[in-house]
Parts: sequence; C-alpha cells; structure tokens
Amino acid sequence: MIVLTGTVSRDLDTAVTVITFRGELTMRTKHVFRTTVRKCLAEQPLAVVVDLSEIVDRAATTTIAMLHALHREASEREPAVALLWCAPPGELAEHLSRQWLDVLRVYETRELALAAAGDALPPSHRAHIRLPGTHVAVGLARNLVFDACMSWALPEIAYRARRVVSELATNAVEHAGTDFEVHVVLRDPMIYLAVRDGSSARPVILDPARGCSQQPLDARGRGLSIVGRESVSWGCLEATEGKLVWALLRISCQAAERG
Repeated sequence: MIVLTGTVSRDLDTAVTVITFRGELTMRTKHVFRTTVRKCLAEQPLAVVVDLSEIVDRAATTTIAMLHALHREASEREPAVALLWCAPPGELAEHLSRQWLDVLRVYETRELALAAAGDALPPSHRAHIRLPGTHVAVGLARNLVFDACMSWALPEIAYRARRVVSELATNAVEHAGTDFEVHVVLRDPMIYLAVRDGSSARPVILDPARGCSQQPLDARGRGLSIVGRESVSWGCLEATEGKLVWALLRISCQAAERG
C-alpha cells in the first residue's frame, strides 16, 4: 500500500507550524500532502515549514507544480503566510532547478528553514507580554494591544483590538485559570491577536439566551460572540501544554494607505 503521512507540530510562542511528511509522494497520495498543508495555512500561523527530507518523490513532474501552487496560495492569503520547504540534497532537490529553489524558499536543513521563518516579520511589528491569571492582568493585556496599535499609527483599530483581546484574556483568566501570554502582530492588512494559556479545554460559544444573569458576560457566551463579530476570523490551536486562541482584525483601507 502506498502511504504518505504528515505530522504537524506547532510552536505557539513563535507561531510557526512544522509539517514533517514521511512516505511516498505519488499521484495517488499528493491529495494528502496538499490537504495537510492547506489546513495548516488556514490556521493563520506566521509561517509554515514543510520538511520533505523523509519522503520519496515518485511524481516529480507534478510535485514542482504543486509546490508552486501552494506557495502562491500562501503568499496571496490575507494576511500572507510564509511557506518554507526543507529539501536536503537528494532525489527531490535534484528536480528543483536553482530558479525554483529561490522562488519557493527551499532550504537544505530544517534548522535553516526555521531560522528563515523567524525572520518573516521584523521585531517592530510584534509585541508580547506574559501575565498572571488575574483580572488585573486583563487590563495590562488591553494596554499592550492599544499601545501597539497606536505605535503603528492605527488608532482606528486600536479600540476594536483592545476589546477583542480583553475577551480573549478574560476567557483565559476565568476558564483556564493559568498564567497567559498575549501576542499582537502587525500583518498587513490585518492585526493578529493571540492569547495562550495553560488549559487544553477549547473555547465554546454558548447561547447567550441560556446564560444566567448572575454570571459574568463571558460565562454567558457573550465574550466569544464579540470576538467573532469584531474579527475577520478566529480559531484555536492546541499544543502539548495548553492552547492558543487567535483572532484577525482587518485594518481599514484608509489606515493601511496612511501607514
């Protein structure tokens, strides 16, 4: 039986996803390859590194076209996701001309690819803080995001971003009960917000009508509804320890042009 498997690992601190493929890449298994990569791109990490060092390429004539199509799809997303490939010297690398190696961002080792992924965005486009799981920390999370937006000359989105991160941070405090981290990243034309906590329990949107009036808004299901209403998209990434809940907010055309 021809088998191709893809193992996905996520570094929630750097927002970099690594996919390691093993097995044979053929006309019959390329759908597994394509589906796995697209699913990871949809999770909106800053970068995806695809390790090809453990696959045997039996479909060389179609592989390059598939890699190029995925590369184009990643670069045309809003926001774009850096897609990098690890292909050590061997059968697959020989099929890639020097032109394709440069265009597709192909590296000989995973370490080189990860180093390049870390440079996907300049430090000036990121802000990060680690906070204790207390309600006081929610205010600090709001301040971090608001100040970051103002430093990027984006006052129009600052209040929306502060509102969204407030709900994400409150959810971490009230339901995870652990320390949490806040990330805010300028990914033109979007603002990327993420809160990481130590609980593996995924957030659930409840029906606000069923909530008890004595409970806080977040417990009645209002919090995540606000996140969904204010953001273009949002999601949850699970890791070995805890999870990361992210949201994307679109920058207005006027603000983007001014920036």
